[in-house]
Amino acid sequence: MVKRRITALAVAIACALLMLPGAAFAGNGSGSGDGGGQATPTLVASMPENGTEVSPASTEEMWVQFSNNVAEATVADGNIEKISLTHSDGTPVDVDVFVADTQTEPDKRTYLYISPADQLEPGAYVITVKAGITAKNGISSATDETISFTVADAAGNSASSADAAAAPASSASTVASASPASSAAASSGAGEESSHQGAVPVAAVVVVVIVAAVCIAAALRFRKKKNDSRASDDTAEDATPKDTKSE
Repeated sequence: MVKRRITALAVAIACALLMLPGAAFAGNGSGSGDGGGQATPTLVASMPENGTEVSPASTEEMWVQFSNNVAEATVADGNIEKISLTHSDGTPVDVDVFVADTQTEPDKRTYLYISPADQLEPGAYVITVKAGITAKNGISSATDETISFTVADAAGNSASSADAAAAPASSASTVASASPASSAAASSGAGEESSHQGAVPVAAVVVVVIVAAVCIAAALRFRKKKNDSRASDDTAEDATPKDTKSE
């Protein structure tokens, strides 16, 4: 009977240990698929980056990256309409704005791509990201963002200083430059950090293990005490003289 109780106690403790991590993570629901939970989508990187001078070839495919999933099928079309490219004087540039296939390239779900219809001529340009960029979580940005850059000529010579000076100041001056691969790695790192925040504290695990050890030790002591008591009773019974019939 005691052995069965100890076995049941051990099973219960093991189940508690297995459920502890799950219980800790259950309350950490911050969303999935880079929806960003309840976070507002913000511009975090671009190519070209704000204030830089680039070659014409490097502008064949440009992109802007956000903190949340903005390429979800339910929001992608609306987000595409909010991206435009102009000369520094405001003249529109014909571009194709698109998103990657997030089913085959899930690491690109935070990107909106910009592809000019023709190679950009030397001069100053502005990428405008209008307010209302909506993430998968349904939350939209509230402010416009701009990224200014200059295209050098084919020989690599800088554009005229007058043209460069005409570029409006960008509200995205703090946007960092990153390649799609490095930006995806940064997003992954953020996801990993968020995951670590929900990890079970080491102290909690130690406490559970100590309690389990104390319970098992107490059960074993109780069993030993009971066995010793039985042995003592058996010894006393053997020592008692038995009645013999007189002849």
